[in-house]
Amino acid sequence: MKTIITALALSLFLSNCQSIRSFVGSVTTIPPAREFNLGGTNQEAFSAFVKNIGAVTVAVSQRSASGTVTTLGQLKPGEKRLLQFETQTTAVFVNASPDNSATLSLELSGDRNLSMGYAGKK
Repeated sequence: MKTIITALALSLFLSNCQSIRSFVGSVTTIPPAREFNLGGTNQEAFSAFVKNIGAVTVAVSQRSASGTVTTLGQLKPGEKRLLQFETQTTAVFVNASPDNSATLSLELSGDRNLSMGYAGKK
């Protein structure tokens, strides 16, 4: 009985480690009048649980490899949303504020081999 409980506990521990490995999290600051791009060359779909932890509204869209942009909405300060992104698309987070930085908490799952960078005025 003790062996069965130990094996079960070990199995649960290892499955939790597997799910932790498939998760990536970060806090991202987007400078004023800039956008943060995530993905673009991803070979698999990915999802992002995004929370706006700053004081600036952030526009969110998905850009396909062909350049088509699909607006996904806006994240006001304090709002959170689970967003799904398709294969070979870019998640685009736009800070339209000319004066204030935006801050997002991102928790990613799925394809973790994602390009990232900033675009827009410096």
